Amino acid sequence: MNLTAFFSHPLISTLRYGQLLVAMCLYSYFALSGLQLSYSDSAMHFLGNICIFMSFWLAACLRLRLNIQFIVVFPFAGLIEVAQLFSPSRQFDINDMLFNFLGLGVGFIICFFVQYIFLNKNSHTNRTPHN
Repeated sequence: MNLTAFFSHPLISTLRYGQLLVAMCLYSYFALSGLQLSYSDSAMHFLGNICIFMSFWLAACLRLRLNIQFIVVFPFAGLIEVAQLFSPSRQFDINDMLFNFLGLGVGFIICFFVQYIFLNKNSHTNRTPHN
């Protein structure tokens, strides 16, 4: 079974979209709640946005091109920071927004290489040689 067929299977598709929903809920909760973690806030923004982009990529990898996925996820990273203006336990910080966008960029690069290695490699192995 090739990778495209695997990702297209109905059960796998349901799991892909379900993990995105869980990831976005967890990310939003941690971004808007006043939980104090032992990690730096900037690191959490950075790592959280890498995870969000990779989660979105996993859910949409067969439907949207990678650059379109970045355009779709980009506003989420900004809006979650702006939403902190209305959270009593959080505050807006331009540095956090910068780390959000840097995390998205790193997530994009990781997904680009994963997609290139696995999806392109898979398509090359399925080709028939020319006679």
